[in-house]
Amino acid sequence: MTSLSLRRLKHNDNYGTPDYAWSMILPFIPKNKILYDGFYLNGNSKTFFERQGYQMIHQDLDFFKTYQNVNFDIFVSNIPFTLKQPTLKILYDLDKPFLIICPVSIITKMFLKNIFKEKINDIQYIIPGKRIHFLKNGDETKRCWWDTIFVTYKLNLNSTIVYL
Repeated sequence: MTSLSLRRLKHNDNYGTPDYAWSMILPFIPKNKILYDGFYLNGNSKTFFERQGYQMIHQDLDFFKTYQNVNFDIFVSNIPFTLKQPTLKILYDLDKPFLIICPVSIITKMFLKNIFKEKINDIQYIIPGKRIHFLKNGDETKRCWWDTIFVTYKLNLNSTIVYL
């Protein structure tokens, strides 16, 4: 039974981020910057950040076809987990600050080191104080079986690893 649900999950990255997860990272994002979330899902991240006083670009467009035409300061997103590598390659090429949610296992993957090469020291991590239970069809799953972290780049945190 487990393998069936794992297989299904692998092909379904449509999990939203609950507001409490975004609230965790607000102290690390300056309000005078334009944020960009390239993965739309349902538009909730824009609603959340704008309620907090941020300006966010968040449209229902294909990130991989439109990211070059977006003028922003910081990329903030819950990226589709199955698209981590191509997304990270684009973020590397853009060379702009970012904060993305990823499975904690990303810190063990060589592709992160290989993509960021000499810039790997600009990667920092924010470790949530609790497991994030993502939203499926608007409802919190409460069954998230993986831990996540926030991977940041060029945000100049006080430490390589920040524990919340």
